[in-house]
Amino acid sequence: MRRLLSLALIMIIAAPSVASRQAAEPITYRSASAAIIRTLDPQLVEDDLSANVVNNLFIGLTSVDPVTQKIVPSLATKWDKNADGTVWTFTIRTDVPWVQWDSAGQKANPIRNVVAGDIEYAIKRECDPRLGAQYSLIMSSIIKGCAEVSKMPDANVTDETLNAVGVKALSDSQLQITLIGPLTYFLQTTPMSMYRPVHRETLQKAASKWTRVQNIVTSGAFVLDQYDRNVNRVLVRNPLLPKDLQGPGNIQRISVIVVKDGGTVYAKYQNNELDVAGPPATELDKIRQDPERSKELTQTTSLAVVYIGFAYDKPPFDNVHVRRAVSAALDRKALVDGTRQGIGLPIAHLMPPGIFGAVPINEVQIGENGTDLEFAKAELAAGGYPNCQNLPTIKFVVQTGTTDEATFIQNALVKNLGCDAAKIEITELESQTFISTIKPNQPTAQRPNMYFSGWAADYPDAQNWMHDLLSCHAENDFKRSCDEVDPLIDAAQIEPDRQKRLAQYRDLEGRFFGKDGSFPMAPLFVLVNIGLKKTWVTGPFDTDGLYGGAHFDWISIDQKAQQAAGSK
Repeated sequence: MRRLLSLALIMIIAAPSVASRQAAEPITYRSASAAIIRTLDPQLVEDDLSANVVNNLFIGLTSVDPVTQKIVPSLATKWDKNADGTVWTFTIRTDVPWVQWDSAGQKANPIRNVVAGDIEYAIKRECDPRLGAQYSLIMSSIIKGCAEVSKMPDANVTDETLNAVGVKALSDSQLQITLIGPLTYFLQTTPMSMYRPVHRETLQKAASKWTRVQNIVTSGAFVLDQYDRNVNRVLVRNPLLPKDLQGPGNIQRISVIVVKDGGTVYAKYQNNELDVAGPPATELDKIRQDPERSKELTQTTSLAVVYIGFAYDKPPFDNVHVRRAVSAALDRKALVDGTRQGIGLPIAHLMPPGIFGAVPINEVQIGENGTDLEFAKAELAAGGYPNCQNLPTIKFVVQTGTTDEATFIQNALVKNLGCDAAKIEITELESQTFISTIKPNQPTAQRPNMYFSGWAADYPDAQNWMHDLLSCHAENDFKRSCDEVDPLIDAAQIEPDRQKRLAQYRDLEGRFFGKDGSFPMAPLFVLVNIGLKKTWVTGPFDTDGLYGGAHFDWISIDQKAQQAAGSK
């Protein structure tokens, strides 16, 4: 459920205040962000921004190589599975310390070392219904026993019932995980935040306050030095992490200031107060034409798709014909080329290139680029709203910074279907409020009819899209009811033959987004991230963080060049 917390036209490079230029200053990576971190708890992460920070504070069971995208050892040095691939045994290193950072004294204090039991505790915690973790739905589709435990009434949950979850520390250095079936993609899920160990003693002592700066105990490449959700966050390199687990970057400090206004961020970047930033849309053409500034532009195609979600629990999108009509009325190429200035890849089905099970881009679609106006008009009439007559008011909720895209969609429905613009009410919400508003536990009357959202890969397999986003058994913001497609999703999950799985996912793409598809959403484009990066900053920005989170310890800064530039 790795939601995209920012869908604005220009994306700031993931990671990190303005610092003094004294020679003794730690090598500092400076950035600004409009988004606020939702949580620092690994088992509560459900968005990309939180995942990037948490995954640098807490070491993972495994990691993703930032360059090759392969799964590599981290806490686990090696792993084996039984003959049918349902039981995995991980060898866990026991030389990684739990660290409590003393911000006042700038000192790392070791508590004890991480052991396999800490990972067992984290996985059981993810499945514990008392925590209310959204990712328990994903864990339930992977780990044996998690689904049953996560559905228990809170009052029935005990240490004994949690033992039904298929994870067990055989010793401090051996961890055994039992799966619901022979999941061919399981290893690719293991870098995720939900598997990352947490320090049980701190949680038991500090309870809900355990992630505060003065309490938090971490184990990753960085420690938390300062944190005010609405002001700033500062991470410092963990000096106690074993050398072979540290990335090749040289930054010692990451500093992020929270700034809501993109123009202010860009001004600070121009003044050399920030090392990375997102250029305002109004400045993008000018930057592209500038012989010097254009060299600082970065562009990366992500494993993320932006879409319009439809609410099944209220008219008019309780009607499949209306969902098809709206999707077919949208010219995705015009949206990308015009409103988004060419930033993005139009797509009319769900999964982007780079995901196992994805069909070639736009191979499954209605019309060219997903657009067929005659089909759209016919479907709208079949849904009972010819020429948009008697269409109820549509509450269209979007995230801050995406009003231009929403207006494009509104205009398309007016122009292509004859709808009344006044009946498509656009409401822009801050990211945290947006996520809460579209959740399926919200009363139907308070939920929007449609919303502008995005999905980024937790792991590069079709199951993360077909099940974790669309299945009736997942969080399912659409509130689509279970039907004949859900057993097909479940069957594809446990199919051991790769070629058969590919065929199954091709069929599922068609069932959702072909001419007779159910269209719980209207996919629009693959997200392309545009940013600005000073020439003194280097790192694998083109490949890092596609899934599994960004690796801040792979970033380097030429501090002499940074300091020589100074503030203008």
